[in-house]
Amino acid sequence: MAKEPKSFLVSTANFALKYNGEVVCTGTTNLNTSIEVTMEEQNVNAGKGNKLVYSYKYGREFGVTLETANWDLKYIAANVGTDIAQTLAERYVIGECVTLTSYVGTLPKTPVGKVSVDLGNGTSVEVTATGTTIDLSTYSAIIGDNKTVNVTYCYDATADQLIIDASTSPKVYELILDADKHNNQLGKIGSVQIYVPSYQPSGNFNIEFTPDGVTEQRAA
Repeated sequence: MAKEPKSFLVSTANFALKYNGEVVCTGTTNLNTSIEVTMEEQNVNAGKGNKLVYSYKYGREFGVTLETANWDLKYIAANVGTDIAQTLAERYVIGECVTLTSYVGTLPKTPVGKVSVDLGNGTSVEVTATGTTIDLSTYSAIIGDNKTVNVTYCYDATADQLIIDASTSPKVYELILDADKHNNQLGKIGSVQIYVPSYQPSGNFNIEFTPDGVTEQRAA
C-alpha cells in the first residue's frame, strides 16, 4: 500500500513588515513566529438537567508573536511608533583602557568636558584633556609603574537615535509571514505565506542583558 502523502509546516517563519507600501523591517533569524486565534464563548444551558443547548461564539481575535535573535533598532521603532533619526549628540565611553607613556595617554576620541580616570588602586580623578591627550604626571606617585588606566568620558558623535516617549503608539503595518512547507515523501515542496493586512504591534517589549546570554528581541 502506498504511503499517504502528508504536508508539514516546519521551523519558524520569516517575516516582513510594510508601512505605507514600503518594507520597514524583515526578520530571518527568528526564535518564535506564532499565530493565535481566540474567541469568546457564551454557553446557553436550559431545560431539565440544565444541559448545554447552544454555544454562542463571538469576539474573534487574531494575534501574532514575533521574536527574533538578531538585534535591529527597527524592531524597537516598530513597537514604539517613532522614527529612527541620525543626530549629533553626546555619547559615552565607559571604562576604556588607555596605555600611558611617561604618564601621558591618548584617547581614541575627543572628550567633551572632564575625563574620569580610574588610577587602578581605587582612586578616581577627573582631568581636563588637551585635544585627545591626558597628562597624569601629577598623579605619578599613585600610578607608580602601572602602564594603563581606565577612563570614562563624553564625546560628540553622529549615530542612530530613537526616542521612546509616553505619547506615541505603534503604527499599523502589513505583515507577511513565510513558512517552509515539507512533504513526508518529497521533502521541501514550497512555502506557505500568510498575509495580515492590518497588524499593530503591542508596544510592549523587553531587552534583557545577562552575563551568559545573547539579547533577544520581541520584534513586534
